[in-house]
Amino acid sequence: ISDSPFSLVDIFRISVLLLSISMVIGIAVNLTAFMLNGFVNENFIILLHTALTDIMVVFCIMYFLKTEYRADVTALGLYAKELGNDIRWGLTGYAAVLPVFLMLLTALMTLAYRLGYEPPPHPLVEILVEEKNHPLIIAFSTILACIVGPIVEEIFFRGFCYPILKKRWGAWMAMAVSSAVFAAVHNSGFAFVPVFFLGMVLAYVYDRRGSLVSCCVLHVTHNTLFLGYFFLMKNLFLAD
Repeated sequence: ISDSPFSLVDIFRISVLLLSISMVIGIAVNLTAFMLNGFVNENFIILLHTALTDIMVVFCIMYFLKTEYRADVTALGLYAKELGNDIRWGLTGYAAVLPVFLMLLTALMTLAYRLGYEPPPHPLVEILVEEKNHPLIIAFSTILACIVGPIVEEIFFRGFCYPILKKRWGAWMAMAVSSAVFAAVHNSGFAFVPVFFLGMVLAYVYDRRGSLVSCCVLHVTHNTLFLGYFFLMKNLFLAD
């Protein structure tokens, strides 16, 4: 991994800035929807808020990188000098850890069943179910979930946060802390352990490979596979 020009203070500064920007975006988007008096789909508003916030995550990190540290995107691990190998790392890495991820998820689902607990559906799943007759919203959701979201999360958690934490606490502690926050922001206590495990794998791949491309490929593959599974199950249930 390239030495990060960022410091621990930058995580706090950028996180506070992003929270503030997200609130402003939320107010602006909802105010616009209110002024249009119901002519805008509610789920579209949620997706637009998410998309604009994702854009601002990348913008803020890039702005600090360029203006305060005069560095380029390679400081985040974004380069394409060994693109083929980076893609292979991402794909083979995911194939190696997928069985473990599925075992963790199966164990949690079994425990929930025995305890009579029904985990709340992911907000994206709710949108996809509700908007089954709106192909543009489904397409928007899919792009956010499978491409935009994973890439933005990798830039923030692995490219930005992880190297800062590694300089402060060492590799394994940095992996654990960044993965715990990564799992926490997904707002699902039920899936915390599998998402934490995925975060650890992504941080490990980034530490070994030094390329954010490998992490993006792994994360995009994961989200695409699980969303594809959801669509398959939905179509089978609708057929029945």
